[in-house]
Amino acid sequence: MPSYLPSAFQVWDRNSIIAALAILSIIFYLGHRASDKYVSSLTNSAVDRLSKESRKLLIFENQIELATSAYQRYAQALAGFIFGVVAIAGMLFFYPFLALGVVLFLIFSSIYIFFYCRRENALTREWESEFGKKMNELSGVGFFFMFILLVSDFLFFSHPSVYVAIFCLLIGRQMYGRLGAALYIVAGLVVQRAKLDSILNEEVQYQPPVLSSENVRFFSRFAPETRLEWLGRLLSRALGQDIVVTCCEWHQLGLTNVVAVKAETASGNFMIKVYDRKRRTWAEHEATLAVEAENAWPIPDFLYAAEFEGHRCLVYSVGRGCRVNSDEVSKVSLDIRRALLKIKPPADLAERYLRTHALLWQRFGTATLEDLFMAANTRSENDALRYVISLWGGVRETLQRLPLMLISPDIGPGAGTLWKAEDGTGQLIDWGRWGVEPLGAGWPVAPDRLGKLDAAILDAKSFRSEISGVNGAEVRLCALVFALENDCRRQLFSHAIVLVGDIAELLRTEF
Repeated sequence: MPSYLPSAFQVWDRNSIIAALAILSIIFYLGHRASDKYVSSLTNSAVDRLSKESRKLLIFENQIELATSAYQRYAQALAGFIFGVVAIAGMLFFYPFLALGVVLFLIFSSIYIFFYCRRENALTREWESEFGKKMNELSGVGFFFMFILLVSDFLFFSHPSVYVAIFCLLIGRQMYGRLGAALYIVAGLVVQRAKLDSILNEEVQYQPPVLSSENVRFFSRFAPETRLEWLGRLLSRALGQDIVVTCCEWHQLGLTNVVAVKAETASGNFMIKVYDRKRRTWAEHEATLAVEAENAWPIPDFLYAAEFEGHRCLVYSVGRGCRVNSDEVSKVSLDIRRALLKIKPPADLAERYLRTHALLWQRFGTATLEDLFMAANTRSENDALRYVISLWGGVRETLQRLPLMLISPDIGPGAGTLWKAEDGTGQLIDWGRWGVEPLGAGWPVAPDRLGKLDAAILDAKSFRSEISGVNGAEVRLCALVFALENDCRRQLFSHAIVLVGDIAELLRTEF
């Protein structure tokens, strides 16, 4: 029998002690599971009771699940704080020196957390994630500090028994972990306070903010009293010389978390695009294309792309260009599409894109077409679907052998991304969602627009030798299939059925 066990255990043999400890472990585990189930049951009943007493309508999806989760997390946080208090009290009784060191560390940590919570972006989703990481770091530092105190006490001062020290070390590790988790839970509840109050408090109505706190800080860059100076500093960085912005004009792109401003200076006029942190991928994607752009491309002269004061920024030179008037939108958008048909995507750019994204003929197939039977209301619609499905192998081969082209989903009537260059040609000032697809993808499929595609392809053949063998029917087929995929993705199944009929008619008459 090991000598370190209490004397009361000496009357037991080794196998009996092992069996007893094993049974005790199972009992503790079952007790833990039962208490966990009991707490969950109490939480569900409490949330149900509060929801009924508030007598409110459903405000948003999963609000009961949200309230239940918040109640459970609150109980976990409360348990964590109670565990911390009990652990410190136990240390004060068994190991006062170590307990005083732990209390001292917690005091300094509380001061650090106080100032950290006063940061500019505090109480936001992004801050909550960072706060959780900070709590994990503090827990690790706290345990390390505790270990140093314990070793120092054993080396230079009087100390309790080894078993007390090990027990306090293990309890301290648990305590730091639970306190860190509890603080992280409290931070998450504070971030969700507006929603939780509107669910559980009968006197509070939900008032969603027009702009989130992150958006407020983002748009504060463009306040009238500060934006000229900020844009001037940005242009000075981009051009490598001192620039003074004399005037700026807001350009509405119609895209969330992306700002475009036309800045006028003595050195010329510039379109400055600033991206929120949620749109960094768009900025990088657009910059990848912009650096490859040539003069004939429908894109302004690209000058600069870099991080500036926490935001991704792109700068274009626009000269005396101007925004497109509403009566010119239709013509300019079609001109841009014609220009895209004439552009052969650079080989390296296309190769990088194809390594990342699937093309139309790879994404769309008979499985999606068969789902459309649920929206087919007539016999002719069902027949058209069956006909297209039966010929889909040939359609796929046709799409696969078509040359590639650049596309952007942000071309169209009402798009704020259209721009008229100084020479009157149409341009697109947002390429954050550009792609590479088979020739004809993205062309409008309204009868009056689709009928102009053959002439556009004929014109493009003089600029691209590789499309000389392509006929108009193949390109129109690609345009229809691309539009069909978009309708299916947006669940516009009735319109998708109409497009299936157009595809079937095209396959019957021209293939």
